[in-house]
Amino acid sequence: MSEQIVFEAIKKNLSNEWYVFHSFDYVTRDLNKKRWDGEIDFLLYHPQKGMLVIEVKGGAISYRKGQWYQEDRPIDPVEQAKRNKYAVMRLLQDSLHRAVPVKFAHSVCFPSCGLQTIWPAEAQEIVLTGDGLPYIEHFASKILADTQIPANLYGTLPAEEILRVLSPVFEYGKKLSERIHIEEKQFFLFTEQQCAILDALENFPRLQIKGCAGSGKTIMAVKKAQKLAAQGANVLFLCFNQLLAEHLRREVKAYPAIKAAAFFEFCIELLKIPEEQVSKYRTNPKLYSEVLPRLLKDYLYKSCFCYDAIVVDEG
Repeated sequence: MSEQIVFEAIKKNLSNEWYVFHSFDYVTRDLNKKRWDGEIDFLLYHPQKGMLVIEVKGGAISYRKGQWYQEDRPIDPVEQAKRNKYAVMRLLQDSLHRAVPVKFAHSVCFPSCGLQTIWPAEAQEIVLTGDGLPYIEHFASKILADTQIPANLYGTLPAEEILRVLSPVFEYGKKLSERIHIEEKQFFLFTEQQCAILDALENFPRLQIKGCAGSGKTIMAVKKAQKLAAQGANVLFLCFNQLLAEHLRREVKAYPAIKAAAFFEFCIELLKIPEEQVSKYRTNPKLYSEVLPRLLKDYLYKSCFCYDAIVVDEG
């Protein structure tokens, strides 16, 4: 429960410049080269400011005769946070095979406690209480600002190298087909969130969506066309690429009210241009960029065809 409180405070009050790792498990070696494992409640990393370990202890916290207590159970949160700080430092050094010119600091958080002005010497200015959680960004930034990098360490370390160690991405022993399936599933889940944007814009009769390649525009277009058809609309679904048009037809085949086609083939079909005439100019790019659009425009001045909605991919 106490870590949940801290998590919500971080989510609400920490800017997007920070990388946050919760319940960070690690395996490293101590100074005697003995292997041991540990867990960090929260590890905060800022590419410019440095890295902060936060040890969270909930419930009633007290300190008597040089000993910390949590609900009358002896604890040592400061030493635990300090040990985890050095463990992360060694983890990065061993993984990157070099000294790490990054600020490392440690702190403790007592979310169930109120503001306290006097702390033991080992905890001065590194304790965050529940009252201070709304100001966690200032707290973390100040601790790191007061932390010094050893004088013998120079240069910088790209954030990508740090993140490659803390949050590695790798695949081992997967077939290509399995990997593609996973990527498609992740991509689909991501673009489902984007489709919620379209749902929120129902009142706009015309809507333009811009995005880079791979950002999910086609999947959003498919979802929108399907939803319109399910509501009883006749939908014209156009794109430019012939291969994409074939893919779109497969995606919407369960919806007879959707006409999916490449723009040029739709023009040829609508204008009833003989195939032998088209074949002579098929390799000429002006057929697609100038001739067919002009013929369609002329056709529309004289005739009309009716669809309730038009969805255009590759606009």
